[in-house]
Amino acid sequence: MNTPWSLQAARVLGMPEEKKAETIAWLRACQLPSGGFTYQPSPAFGGVHDVAYTRAALKALALLGGEVANRAACRAWLGSLANADGGFGDRPGWLSNPLATHYALDALGELKTVATVHRRAQREKMALTGNLKVWSIQIESHGTGSPAEAVALASVLRIDLWRAKNAKPEWLARVRALAAEQKVPVQFFRANEEYGTCTDVPGLGTYSHMSDLIAPAHTDLGPPLDTRGEASPPVSWPEFRTRRIEPLQRGQGRMVWQFGENEELVRALLDDSVERGGFAAISTFHFGNPDFMNSELFLQRWRGRIPYIGLHNAHGTEPWWFADQTTGYRTLFLATEPTWEAWLNALQRNWVVTVRHDDMSRGETWMHSGSDEVRDFVEARERAWRWWDDADTAAHRPLVSLVALRPEDEFEVGRPAKGIALRVRCAWKNTPQGMPQTPLAEFVTLLVNGADVLPTLVERKRPNGNGLADRYHLYVLPEGADGKTGTRTATVVAREIGTKREVTQTVRF
Repeated sequence: MNTPWSLQAARVLGMPEEKKAETIAWLRACQLPSGGFTYQPSPAFGGVHDVAYTRAALKALALLGGEVANRAACRAWLGSLANADGGFGDRPGWLSNPLATHYALDALGELKTVATVHRRAQREKMALTGNLKVWSIQIESHGTGSPAEAVALASVLRIDLWRAKNAKPEWLARVRALAAEQKVPVQFFRANEEYGTCTDVPGLGTYSHMSDLIAPAHTDLGPPLDTRGEASPPVSWPEFRTRRIEPLQRGQGRMVWQFGENEELVRALLDDSVERGGFAAISTFHFGNPDFMNSELFLQRWRGRIPYIGLHNAHGTEPWWFADQTTGYRTLFLATEPTWEAWLNALQRNWVVTVRHDDMSRGETWMHSGSDEVRDFVEARERAWRWWDDADTAAHRPLVSLVALRPEDEFEVGRPAKGIALRVRCAWKNTPQGMPQTPLAEFVTLLVNGADVLPTLVERKRPNGNGLADRYHLYVLPEGADGKTGTRTATVVAREIGTKREVTQTVRF
């Protein structure tokens, strides 16, 4: 794919042609027996025929004045990409998309001949039978900060599976215990980003952000490659498959593709994943990008082959200050019940839809799915899963958090040395990095057993001093009021700034 760009640039600059015969021979050697082209002669992995590679080879050969080795086979192969819907796929039998259609027509134009196009018959619709329901999963949500607020967010936002990013086992144990105690039907599992893992591909460079995994709670996933807590030496893709993906899959985990800025690299790795297994899902909605499917249009080619998901990639220390993202988008899947096994089955069958509905989508509902049938199934049951209401299309997050803190609550900020403290956080619009940015609600009053008490406002600045990193009101109960004399009740009143509507939250301790 880089060769025609280089040849065009050289022509514009008036550079003399170099290694013309060798380049023509190299391009001709990229053609496969099917008639289509792959990205280089005899590639080590991902060596599939593809319309983008075929178009690139034909463009480059035309610039050099070279001929296709098997012209008739190439013409027939391009014709085989046509589908009943009028478009073309990237490979025979794959779903149509605009980019593949453009590439196919452009490639046929380079052959300067009419190809016989036998459009494939309309495929049979997928039958979605049984007692399937729509469940939700958040991937790489917070695995740090307040377990109490993570459970509260999961409850209000109707999250069934919460994949916690880089969580300590103790944090997972605590948050699962709280969910069970409060009878919140959410399950917490692992979804780690192994920052120090880099993969080297000759000719394309060395890349990080390669190892994002999702896994059940208590299985052996094999060691991460960055076992020393620092970047490991780069590994090849075959080595990464053997040393990281294979042990992960044996432990019932899966690897997720986060993002890549080199299209050639992404194509090779994800095509190899289709052929032999590897990356089990592709990120679309992301904390740092409204939609990778728009900024990296070629990701459309794997529709129907690799499921699309939303990847939160949680940043900041507290789930409360990342609620814009947690509220804004999620991944939905079809199953009879929300278990890890059911989620893996949905991934395998591509019964997955990712949905975005927030300020970033301008209050519209954006969706990506592997098939029209799955998307239609989910859309028809929107009332069962959506997190906004009819009166207001804005996503509804909790406006206030009230948590009773004890000395043993090791993951809770503001816990007292002894006795009990009450912490109040009001909702703010957040930065993508998980920091409070603009207030959405304001503190009004705090009542303990009906009596008005005055908490202390605590504000912590960001490391660079520009803005807030945390903000809460804290009230430490007086000595002797540690709950040993019976159950107490605390109620906080907060006011939504935009509407002046007051909301309350009550806890008993």
